[in-house]
Formats: sequence, structure tokens, C-alpha cells
Amino acid sequence: MTKRRNSLKLVIPLCVLFVLLVEGLLIGRQVYALWRHGMSLKALAQNPGEAFQTTGSERIKTDLVAIERALRGLRAQLGPILRATWLPWRAAQENLLAADQLLKIGADLAQAGQVADNGLQAIVDALQARRGSPDSPEAQKMSEVLLAGLVNARPDFQQAEQRVVRSCEEIDALEANELWHPLDRAVSTLKHCLLLGRAGLGAAVAAPALLGETGPVNYLLLAQNNDELRPTGGFITGGGLVTVEGGKIGELNIVDSYEFDKFTVDHPFAPEPMQRYMGIILWVTRDGNFWIMPM
Repeated sequence: MTKRRNSLKLVIPLCVLFVLLVEGLLIGRQVYALWRHGMSLKALAQNPGEAFQTTGSERIKTDLVAIERALRGLRAQLGPILRATWLPWRAAQENLLAADQLLKIGADLAQAGQVADNGLQAIVDALQARRGSPDSPEAQKMSEVLLAGLVNARPDFQQAEQRVVRSCEEIDALEANELWHPLDRAVSTLKHCLLLGRAGLGAAVAAPALLGETGPVNYLLLAQNNDELRPTGGFITGGGLVTVEGGKIGELNIVDSYEFDKFTVDHPFAPEPMQRYMGIILWVTRDGNFWIMPM
């Protein structure tokens, strides 16, 4: 009887140790997958032109699927620890739950990235079709092909943008908590990246309209000379209108900025610093990009 008790005392710790070892190996495997596929995406980001190659979109999808799987696996493995609501320390509870929420947000964003990658694939397909078809008219410009790809990609970009917006709201909710420094820094970094991603997806969604999808769009162009610096880049030397329709650049007319102003009508006085330091009395078009920082 005594031997049996001694055996049980030995077996139970060994079983616990075995379970912990297995859990540690599973967690380590997920962490390694995150690192490997994260480094793959980082390398691709340093050479973004590869994303528009035949295999670029497939590579992104593979990495994002693996990252999503690893994050959801980590969340499942660490769930009993991260969602330990029985802890008596409220600060610890909030921070562990915040870490759990960050894993969820990361997995959701990896899924949103896969949706956006479907849109990228639509653009790649349009470019490849133009490049590989012998019947493709030479007159078809890259901007026209890009417009067609962006139109096909728009539903995916819209869906990805909506998911990013939801993640932004979840991040804002996390910021309301008193987080430990590592978590607080991770939340701030993620929020910055989300804002950039949201802006990029929003631009991709708006791009077809900007390229004249449904009709001609007019743009004001201002040519600047950075040898005489001004707040927006340089002295305005010329300007004009360009028309874009269906991805095609139409009429383009640039004239000298000195021809813009008709001194037969009244002009406002120039800002006081311009009058003081540059001897400019009237505020004309070529000096229009003046800006005063509010005090």
C-alpha cells in the first residue's frame, strides 16, 4: 500500500510535468510560426514590388493564414491563464484580459489582411492579363488596367476596411484601461499601424472614383520650385488643370503662375510676415501657399 502511494506521488508530478512540457512545445511552435511568417512579410514589405508579381499575393496569403492560425492557437493555449477571472488582483485581471484581446485583434487583422489580399490578387490578375495577352491593344495604358483591377478589388478592400475599423474600436476600448508598459506600448503601436492601414484601404476604395470611373474628374496641378522654399514645398511657378476619365489622362494645360492674376481686380494684402521680410504687398496666386503656425 505504501509503495502504491509512493508511486502515485511520483506519477502525478510526472504527468503534470509532461502536460506542461507538451503545452510549452505547442506554445513554442506557435511563437516560431509567428516569427517565421512575420519575418517573411517584413521582407516583402521592404520590396513591395514583389507583391505585384505572380506569386507575391499567394505568398502574402500563405503568411497571413499561418499567422492567424498561430495567434488563435496561442489564444487557445494561453486562455486558462489570460482569462483567469478568479485572480484577486484587478489590475492583473485587466492586463491579462487585454493580452487575450490583443491576440484576438491580431488574428482578426490577419483575417482582414487575407480579404485585402484577395483584392490585391484582382489587381495582379488584371496586370498579368495585360502583360500576357497578345490581343491586348497597345493603346491600353497601365492606368486603365489599374482602374479595372481596382474596380474588381473594391468589394474586398471595403470588407477589409470595415474589419480594420472594428479593430480600431476594440483598440480604443483597450486604451481606457490602465495597462502595463509593454502592453500599453503594443496597443499604441498597433493603433498607429491600424490608422495607416485604414487610410490605405480607404484610398484604395476611393481610387476608382479618383481615376474617373464614372466620368471625367478634374484636378488642379501646381508646379513648385524648391529653390525658393515655401510651406507646401516651394514657390508656385505654374499651374493648370488635368482631366482623368476611365483611367486615361486627358487634357493637360499648364501655364505660368504670373499669368493667373488679373490686376484689374482687387487683391488682398499679403500676410504681414511676407510684407515685412519679402517686400510683397499684394497676395497673389504664386504666393498663395503661405502658412502661419498658430501660436
